[in-house]
Amino acid sequence: MKALDHKCPGCGAVLKFNPKGQNWVCEYCDSSFVLDELNKHKGKNDYVSKGEKPSDAYNCKNCGAVLVADSHTSATHCVYCGNVALIKEKLTGKFAPKKVLPFHITREDVINTFLKLQKGKILMPRLFNIKENIEKITGVYVPFWLYDVNVSGKVTLSGNRVTTSRTGDYLFTKTDIYNLYRNANLDYSNITLDASSRFDDDYMHSIEPFNYDDLKDYNHSYLSGFLAEIYDKSAEERYRDAESLVRTTSESIIKSKELGYSSVSIKDNNLIIKKNSESYCLLPVWMVNVKYNGKQYLFAVNGQTGKIIGNIPIDKKRLFVVSILVFLITSLLTLLVAVII
Repeated sequence: MKALDHKCPGCGAVLKFNPKGQNWVCEYCDSSFVLDELNKHKGKNDYVSKGEKPSDAYNCKNCGAVLVADSHTSATHCVYCGNVALIKEKLTGKFAPKKVLPFHITREDVINTFLKLQKGKILMPRLFNIKENIEKITGVYVPFWLYDVNVSGKVTLSGNRVTTSRTGDYLFTKTDIYNLYRNANLDYSNITLDASSRFDDDYMHSIEPFNYDDLKDYNHSYLSGFLAEIYDKSAEERYRDAESLVRTTSESIIKSKELGYSSVSIKDNNLIIKKNSESYCLLPVWMVNVKYNGKQYLFAVNGQTGKIIGNIPIDKKRLFVVSILVFLITSLLTLLVAVII
């Protein structure tokens, strides 16, 4: 196996991708480069030669240490010098991404977002979101499958219209039931499903949406300074989930268009789901490990928008105080209403 890093054309130090400037910077000689400039130097980086190492071991080009990665890792950190080595062979062939969405949010942005987590969360412990509780922040390019899908066909619905009337002491309820027939033709773009079993589907779904207008043609250089994974969930496997998602969404959309009914249900549908295209891409995610009161908490941050998702502990003392206040306020309001009446 071979590992690839990105060297500064000026001084030979390792380059890192800069999310703010969308360029590559050298921390040693303060040089910066755009993608076109890096491409001019393509081929000047040396790859490590094959040696007598385990199949998932690689030499760090910066310090020579042996890096160990499992079968799903395509970019890994050197624990000795911090350099990121790109395992080129794992990003080619069927594992070659078509597109990449570069990071726009920096590590410092992630820290600031975490420090502001208290806003609007009165039950969160006051000392939870402090910088000292952050154990690790890791920028990872997570593999995703993107699908464009068309849904078309005929749908039969049942619409109930309920009316009530009173005659003397009697209340009458009338339910009219209508058969509704509709033709559907819906297009979905960029249905996104993560392609790695390492990442929790709920987390990855919750940090959406991404702005796919910023997608770039894949280039190894965008991975400089970050980790990356390759997929272990096939396009076919994830497409079955996409089909289920678009079917449920389509049925919900169709029912929502029927106005003036007390309730609407689908009796029968002949929806046909057609995949127009699929693509394999890498999307940016910051993973934040937090330790508080001896427990671990994991947060995921959208590397483009900064949206943060994670489990937050509850301060039991604050919960008790808030519960008492709610009880007292509710009791007072009830008493005032009784006095007024």
